[in-house]
Formats: sequence, C-alpha cells, structure tokens
Amino acid sequence: CNPVMGGLISDFSAVWKDWRVWFLLANQDVELRYRRSLLGPFWISLAMFSLILGIALLYSQIFEQPFRDYVIFIGTGLLVWTLISGLLTDGSQAVTEVERYLRATRIPTTVLAARNAYRSSLILIHNALPILVLILWIRHGLPLTSLLAIPGVMIILVFGFGATMVLAPLSARFRDLPQLIASVMQLMFFITPLFWRPSQLATDHPVVQFNPLHHLVEIVRQPLEGHLPTPTNYLVAIGVAVAALLLGAATIQLSRKKMFFWL
Repeated sequence: CNPVMGGLISDFSAVWKDWRVWFLLANQDVELRYRRSLLGPFWISLAMFSLILGIALLYSQIFEQPFRDYVIFIGTGLLVWTLISGLLTDGSQAVTEVERYLRATRIPTTVLAARNAYRSSLILIHNALPILVLILWIRHGLPLTSLLAIPGVMIILVFGFGATMVLAPLSARFRDLPQLIASVMQLMFFITPLFWRPSQLATDHPVVQFNPLHHLVEIVRQPLEGHLPTPTNYLVAIGVAVAALLLGAATIQLSRKKMFFWL
C-alpha cells in the first residue's frame, strides 16, 4: 500500500476505532462547561431563546416584518449559524487545546475533528429545542419539509469535520490563525442573510450568490421554514463539504511529521 494512502487510511479509520476517545472528550467538554449550574447544558437553550426573542422583537420593527414569520426566520438562521461558527472557531483550536496530551501520545487529527463535530452536534440539539418550541407554537406543527433539515445538518457536520482537519494543524503552526478566524466569522455574521432576507438584495448579488455560508444556512433553514432549498444551495453546500474533506486530508498528510515541533 502506498505510504501516503496508508497514513490517510489509518487516520480516518481511527475515527471509528477510537470512537470512545472523541465521544467521551466531547461529552466531558459540555459537562465541564456547565458544572454545578442549576440548569446545566440547558443554559444553552435558554440563552438561544432569549437571543432570538430579543433580536426578533427589535429587527421585525426595523425591517417592518411580521413578527411570527420573522422570529422563525431569525431562530432557524441563528441555529445554523451557531453550528457553523462553533465548528470553525472551535475547530481551529482542536489541536492546541489538547497540546499537553499530544506531547505524550499521538492522537490523529481526524479524532480531534470528530470530537469537535460531535461536541457541536450536542450544542445544536440544545439550541434546537427553543426553535422547535417556537415553530410548534406559531405554526401548530412542524412542516413536512423539516425532515430535510437532517441531511442538511449532516452536510454541515461533514464540512466542519473537514475544516477542522485544515484549520487545527495550521493553527498549531500559526498561532494567530484562531484570532483571524474569529474576526472573519464576525464579519460574515453581518454579510450573511441572518437578520435580513436574501430577497432584500438583487437575486444575483455576490453577497448572496458567492457566500458559501449562506448556502450552508439555507439547506437547514429553508426546510424548517416549510420551503425547499434550491439546487444551487445543495450544490454549493456539498461542494464546500467535499472540498473541505480533500483539503483536510492533504493538510494532515503534510503536517503529520511536523506536528510535534509545532506544539
């Protein structure tokens, strides 16, 4: 077997072979964050619920939008954005946050990427609770299209898994990269249609058409709102997920022998 392919196969197979490592570490991350608090991880749900209501009450008046539709638009958008943002910002620190362990033993970057993806999915579940309550309260039921949100979430998790494999090793080498990622995500928060609707701009506006994060948001938000994502949404979302996986495989292959010296 080609040594390069053998190394990649070994790294990716470690995700299944060492699943207990990323599973237990991710659960521990969430538990420790809310240790000894009264509500525990449900503080995530409460914080999301209050954020959605506060923003919807204000911006529905600014943009002159019906509150009931707008609160669902805001809620579903923030739900997906929190997932994407967490995957990228936390993913960039996936190696450096376990630096002391990596000095003693080798943990494949793929395992750390799986930890980040699973941890983000746990937070997503808690964030989804207030969104589902709002939809059930306002619409008196979930739309049939809501099931399409599940494959949309899976595509985003695959994208986050690949992005972590790219960003985590590079952040170990270039320690300013996590701060750069956080700054870029802050900018993207405002130019991605989260508070404003894409229809408020021209249909071919580059902020909408060439923003991959917009398409990632839409493949989950549209089904939850009762609409079908466009073929373009799916093509771009799947494209960036596959690209992230390929770049991730190349990055971990190039950084495998250098990682210890970067820690």
